[in-house]
Amino acid sequence: PPLPKNALAKINDFCKGLEFKVVYANDPITDHAAEVSVRCKGMVYHGLGRTKKMAKLDAAEKALRAM
Repeated sequence: PPLPKNALAKINDFCKGLEFKVVYANDPITDHAAEVSVRCKGMVYHGLGRTKKMAKLDAAEKALRAM
């Protein structure tokens, strides 16, 4: 059987031409090591995580929830 898609795969199917940008990495002031933003259909969503990969996934999940 096919594997279930994660939020990144789903958002890539939904929004063509996604723009992911690293806002910061390893910010000593916050608990989060990375913040990534994604632009989808004119809206910008921000994700936080201990790694850039986790922050990117968080941004994708937030974008999906908003749609």
